[in-house]
This record gives sequence, C-alpha cells and structure tokens, in this order.
Amino acid sequence: MKRIVAALLTAALLLSSSPALAGKHFQDGSGESIVFDLALVRPGSIAWTAAGCAVFVVALPFTCWSKKRMAKVGNALVATPAKYTFTRPLGEDFQSYSTNHSAE
Repeated sequence: MKRIVAALLTAALLLSSSPALAGKHFQDGSGESIVFDLALVRPGSIAWTAAGCAVFVVALPFTCWSKKRMAKVGNALVATPAKYTFTRPLGEDFQSYSTNHSAE
C-alpha cells in the first residue's frame, strides 16, 4: 500500500511540474521536445480528453436543447483536446498549436 501511495505521489509531483517545463522553449522537432511531448504532454492530453468526454456526457442534459450550444461545448471539451492530442506532430510547439488550431 505504501508503494502505491509513493508511486501516486511521485506521478502527481512529476505531472504538476510539467507546466513549469512547458515554459522552457524547445526547438521544434528536437529530441528534447519529442521526449517531453511523448513522456508528459501526450499522456496528460489523453487524460484531459477523457475527462472532457466525461464532463461532456454530464453536461448533455443541459446542452442538448440547443444544437449550437451542444456543438460549442463538445468542441471545447472533446474536439479541441482530441485534436491537440492526436493530430499535432510529435514535439511541435505546444502553446501555439492549441491557440492557432482551436477555431477549426
């Protein structure tokens, strides 16, 4: 049990430090940016996409009355994180992609 708690605390510490690392500017496509993306950003993005799906399902009764509102919520909670996770090239600039491609 202590090992599980220690592993969870270590994972939480590592994942909470990723925003600080995201401020570091990697050169696009460099080995460091690919490793950072593969090890920290992609797993976090997958978890964020799954959480967005769960929140979207909970929000459906409140948004299903308006097709426009449901599309807006679905885009914000599911489509944008999924595009960021699955369509962004490995190691590409993390900040500018989300702001430049969110309107698609």
